[in-house]
Amino acid sequence: MLGDRWGIVPCVCAAALSASPAVAQTAGDKAAIIRVVSQQYEMFGKRDAVGYGKLFTEDGTFISMPGLKIDGRRDITDANAKFFTFMNVEKTRIAYKQPRVKFLSPNTAIVYSPWSGLWMIGETREESGYLTMVMCKQAGGWKINSATNAANAMGAKDFDLVDYDPADPRWNGKAQ
Repeated sequence: MLGDRWGIVPCVCAAALSASPAVAQTAGDKAAIIRVVSQQYEMFGKRDAVGYGKLFTEDGTFISMPGLKIDGRRDITDANAKFFTFMNVEKTRIAYKQPRVKFLSPNTAIVYSPWSGLWMIGETREESGYLTMVMCKQAGGWKINSATNAANAMGAKDFDLVDYDPADPRWNGKAQ
């Protein structure tokens, strides 16, 4: 009797695993996410705080490079309107590389996006960094629920996300 039960266990486990819901990542979802990322950079480049804020969920969160945490679409809009007044409009030309999209569920994705081209008033160098976003699919489409901006602290000129490889000299902490 015991042998019969143990014989059933692998079958039950295999059936449970094959019945697990797959992450539904359609080409349409990925394209919609990339459109939101593109709009995010477009609104930022235009210094359109209202348009920028509309890309976030109502309860969204944004964490800036210096670590300022902003909660809620209204405050994200307000804080960015203030931030935009510190941008050097003549020099700023925001550019970004192809975002990496990782689906966690049919309605949730993480997006990694390197960017460059930000000049602040009075600064002598261009800022660049990495924006990590958690995006949620809602009735109105994909929205940013959380975004964290990290500086390109090594100052590498031609930078991108670098996957970990212990043999890669870029992992020694120095810009190439």
